[in-house]
Amino acid sequence: MLRNSIKMSFIMRTLTMIATVIMLSFLSSSAHARPTLRLCTGGPQGHYVRVGQLISRAVAKDIDVKVIETRGSWENLGRIHGDEPQCDAMIAQDDAIAVYLYEHPEKIGEIERVVSLYPEHLQVICNRAVEVSLLSELDPDTRMLVGPYGTGTYITWTLIKRLVPERYGVFRELELGGRKGVAQMLKTGRPQCLLLVQALAQGLMAQINDELGEQLHLLTIDDHAFQFPINQGGAPRELFKRVEIHKNVYPKLLKEHLVTQTVDAVFYLRHAWRQAHPRDVEHLNRTLITMQSRIRRTVD
Repeated sequence: MLRNSIKMSFIMRTLTMIATVIMLSFLSSSAHARPTLRLCTGGPQGHYVRVGQLISRAVAKDIDVKVIETRGSWENLGRIHGDEPQCDAMIAQDDAIAVYLYEHPEKIGEIERVVSLYPEHLQVICNRAVEVSLLSELDPDTRMLVGPYGTGTYITWTLIKRLVPERYGVFRELELGGRKGVAQMLKTGRPQCLLLVQALAQGLMAQINDELGEQLHLLTIDDHAFQFPINQGGAPRELFKRVEIHKNVYPKLLKEHLVTQTVDAVFYLRHAWRQAHPRDVEHLNRTLITMQSRIRRTVD
């Protein structure tokens, strides 16, 4: 009888230990379940979506990234800063953040700049009626086509006017961009220029070079005002960087090398998500840094 009692006690202790191990394993698995990260990007044909998909695949083992298509930087900012945020992270032009925080300084600190993904180039294309080669020398009567409200191009132009209102705030504007903007420049004899902010020799810019290189030309954007450091949240930085475009990039548009400016496409993260998932943020940061060269090859 005693022997049976001891045997039963041993079995019960063993079963208890097994149950405890199973429970701890379950709890551990639950504690390390993949968190969901809602990443707002851009339109279906743009680079932001493709870059978002690359990031999603790269961290899929540890983080469930939901890539959300939007109309771009301005919509992303509205979604991530809403009363009920629809984004945990976003890809946006660095200058879009600056313009947004000019208008909403109370939002400083709600999102964090994680890493620059790749540079986008400011490219100003003008029709034959424009005879100068420098943006800073344009006649004030020149009409600037800057894209619809909320687009990256519109936002960049908004910041340019803030930096030097006496020089760039005098132009007449038309919220027209893309192929419609190109068509508008071609059909009029009046001086007009179109601002595009995108990776070099991609999409519309590649088409313009191939098909309209004899009818349109690029302006040099070389003004010290573009290197003015923006200080928001105690982190001063230059939003625009001076770069040279080799003439072979646009062989029909350019006869000589051209100076312009770039602005970074940046990965931003909500501060609240960072606080909730500190370990996952470390993994995300490391992955994004190691992916930079791959992302740049993707958009080139």
